[in-house]
Amino acid sequence: MSSTSRTEQLVAGIQSWLQCESPSNFPDGIAAMARIIADYAAAAGLTVELSSLGPATGPLLHATHRAPGPPRPRPPDLAPPDTGHPVPPARDNPVRPQGSRP
Repeated sequence: MSSTSRTEQLVAGIQSWLQCESPSNFPDGIAAMARIIADYAAAAGLTVELSSLGPATGPLLHATHRAPGPPRPRPPDLAPPDTGHPVPPARDNPVRPQGSRP
């Protein structure tokens, strides 16, 4: 794979994350972002589980690289899938690679 196509893949992946509006008070957006993260994690070979926490919030996303077997101690991996709400919204301020102008 050429470095150009790899760069284009990275930009496309980053854009998909940035275009997913998922402020803390928007459960549907958080759920969409959790699905995006879950897809990337699964593609990287991680075991992924999404669990509903009810309609007032997004799902719980658990991704691990641990192989099946007896439990082993490990530190928790915690990160919120919500993003800062863009101002103006993403639909009015599209994501562009640095140096590109509309």
